[in-house]
Amino acid sequence: MIREDCRCPQELRKTRNELRRSRSYLFSLLALVLTAAVLSGVLPRMLGRRDTPKRVWDLRNTHQISAVPWPSNVASFDPFAHFEPDGRVVVYFPDGKAFDREVRLVTFCRRENQIATVEFSLNDETAEAAYRTARDLAAYWNLSAEPLERWYKWVSSGHSSRGPGIPVSGSTIRNDRPLTVAVEIFNSYRHDKPYRVSLEIGWRESALEQGNEKSAGN
Repeated sequence: MIREDCRCPQELRKTRNELRRSRSYLFSLLALVLTAAVLSGVLPRMLGRRDTPKRVWDLRNTHQISAVPWPSNVASFDPFAHFEPDGRVVVYFPDGKAFDREVRLVTFCRRENQIATVEFSLNDETAEAAYRTARDLAAYWNLSAEPLERWYKWVSSGHSSRGPGIPVSGSTIRNDRPLTVAVEIFNSYRHDKPYRVSLEIGWRESALEQGNEKSAGN
């Protein structure tokens, strides 16, 4: 007795082929989705695109505290203001210079109504990554890289970079121009990323005095 639901070999082959095509289509669709997800993160970086800056400050023509959103809750006798953008920060300086990096903390120090210094505390890094970051900043701001090289050689040889009597310092400074610049490598005290690079930009005393005189005149 032949069952009614039995199918001939031709029909079975057709059903199997349809199933194979369906699976192939699903796999192709999944691969396309995964590729799009990867490219959405990789392609923007390949094209040089970056996240929108969390903060943008223009200090090219003025460094009065009004150029930044100085916190209203900071006491008048407190010269410091802190910002935690936890992201990309862009600051324009005189002479065509600019700072554009991921930052965890920005600290402004004022003298009367003028910004005296601005310090960028970058994200924690390994010794090698911190050394590269510091070297890049030193090259951009025309600072000597020799102190940084000595520091990296010392740390790479297994020595500690903290504690009393450390013979090398991971810092390089230049103060012979209107803008003073310092790049320094600090300890973050994290096991996986034990170092943190800091960049400090400052205005020399004469520039601050001139700025305060203009403010008084206005």
